[in-house]
Amino acid sequence: MMDSSALSKFSNKSVLIVSAAAILLVSCARTAGNKPNEINLVNIQKDGEKGFEVETELSPVPWRRFKGEIREVGVAIVKQYAEYTPPPPESSLFFHPGTYIRSFRSIDEALDYIGFAELKMPVFPYEDYQCAVICEGEENGRVNKVVLKLSHINDMEYTAQENMTIFTDAAKDTKIVSGAAWTDEWPRNVEFLQYSTPAGNDCRIVVMKPRYQSKYIGLTGYVVSGNAFCEINLGAVLREETDQAIQILHEWADAFD
Repeated sequence: MMDSSALSKFSNKSVLIVSAAAILLVSCARTAGNKPNEINLVNIQKDGEKGFEVETELSPVPWRRFKGEIREVGVAIVKQYAEYTPPPPESSLFFHPGTYIRSFRSIDEALDYIGFAELKMPVFPYEDYQCAVICEGEENGRVNKVVLKLSHINDMEYTAQENMTIFTDAAKDTKIVSGAAWTDEWPRNVEFLQYSTPAGNDCRIVVMKPRYQSKYIGLTGYVVSGNAFCEINLGAVLREETDQAIQILHEWADAFD
């Protein structure tokens, strides 16, 4: 398991190289020719942006295997659709009635809420974090995706984020694309690394180093564990601490064995 103190010295950094404006971490369904649980990394260049994408396809989980209070989400989503009123065009607020979000004080509480016994969650590298479960469903109340999201925020920036995504048997598509993009104003060098855990699980790591003056870099790790797609992003890592950060991602991946 990952030592929760291993990244403690990163938490005091005031600059986050992978800011919300520079990195677009997304988890969305897309058509991709991947084998189940295979992780593919590709460079991208389109619409004036450069970056990378990570693609995989998951095996869905039957909804009956979720045993926690999450079973009640379908009723809540039906109610959200019934009561939904679109915001005015000039509003900056956005809410989709098919999305249900619930916050938790700890990872253990979130896991109990989900109630999927096979779900593994490594120790998050920060003791102070925000935790939420995000469910996506249809108007009839069928839930098709569950995301467990963890975030550590320092100086109003995301210093570390972790997402764990699972599709249910109600999902029409179980393909995922995640990644990052940036413009020529904030260029980066990208390095793809591959690591195998002692149990043979595949971990892909992306190291992003700015091609402008900055002492910080960003790293993201990706693992498919059972039926879950897991990604963790570390920001505000000093360049000279790259090897240590990569080792932390190795330990994070090992925790899924």
